[in-house]
Amino acid sequence: MAVIDEEGRLFGVVNVIDLLVVLVVVAVVAAGVALLTGGDDQGQQPDTGSNATNGTTTVRYATLSVTSDVANLSGRIDVNDTIQPLPSGTPLRVTDTYVAPTNGGTRVVARVRYNGTLPTVDGSAVPIGNAINFREDDLGAQARVLAANETGASLPTRTTPVVVETNLSPARLDALQAGDELTVEGETVATVASVTAYPQSDNESIRAVVGLRLRTISEGDRLVYGASPVVIGREVNVRTDDSEFEAVITATNRARLLGEPTDATVTVSLADVSPTVADQLEAGLEERHRGATATVEAVESEPATVVTATDDGRLVETTHPRNRDVTLTLDVTARRVGDELRFHGRPLGVGDAVALDFERVDVRGTVVGFRTN
Repeated sequence: MAVIDEEGRLFGVVNVIDLLVVLVVVAVVAAGVALLTGGDDQGQQPDTGSNATNGTTTVRYATLSVTSDVANLSGRIDVNDTIQPLPSGTPLRVTDTYVAPTNGGTRVVARVRYNGTLPTVDGSAVPIGNAINFREDDLGAQARVLAANETGASLPTRTTPVVVETNLSPARLDALQAGDELTVEGETVATVASVTAYPQSDNESIRAVVGLRLRTISEGDRLVYGASPVVIGREVNVRTDDSEFEAVITATNRARLLGEPTDATVTVSLADVSPTVADQLEAGLEERHRGATATVEAVESEPATVVTATDDGRLVETTHPRNRDVTLTLDVTARRVGDELRFHGRPLGVGDAVALDFERVDVRGTVVGFRTN
């Protein structure tokens, strides 16, 4: 039998043209299936991002807080460093760091990359809250696991404005200026937004009110600077190139003084003032300290009243032969905070003690009256 007969049929059964059409359709369908499935020779490449998988192992991130040998390690743990758990375990690659001062030291927090669900030491997973002994270069230390199974390579840091208060010597105060950057191991951890200073009755220190912008880190539902939660009443460490001191947080979410400036008149009584001091007090005298807000509008003076004992034991009032009782009327810029008026950063009230640091003389007196203008 002929392969193709005179009617164009293959072996006398199938038309050759019909067969070619069927073969073309089969080829197109096969090509489509190969395209959809990627073919036998084209395996998918693994994802190298934050949720990458390698077989059944997922790349994750953990947060470690270094708890020992911080002084030696703070300048050495950096991005792309490798932390080797002890006695054995999968090396952890550092992807981000956070440093901040503490009282007498430095805190270091590291975000590290690992495979699996938890960092492992000697074949066992380390639960959150537990410690890891590790080696970084040739130094040994310990860190606590703050978080695990994170999907981001970066730590949850942010800039948080606060106002803090502390008592400083004149030299330390002079070394603190708005715009200063506070650094630890060469990294900026805070900037000074404002500095206001007020005299105190002890004449030995100055009350400083400082606005700061802190680099903080989120730990659970709280913000932390160094090792201290950023909440009113807590202390934070302020470290500059020239000095270091602790300060108490008095306001959050702002780096400036509370309230709005308000013009006011304040009357202050000075008792038993020596002639040397009294002669220096005159209208027009202005405070000289940072944050100065008061100018003398008027001065009234009279002989000081003193109480003396007679020979028979009675107490009598007499006038001092030299000293004076002085009343100062001051034009001040107070601050209105709600229903409260503040002067020198503190609530203003009759009977309150007040320190005034003028250009030529310092005095201490008692508020006997005030009013807004």
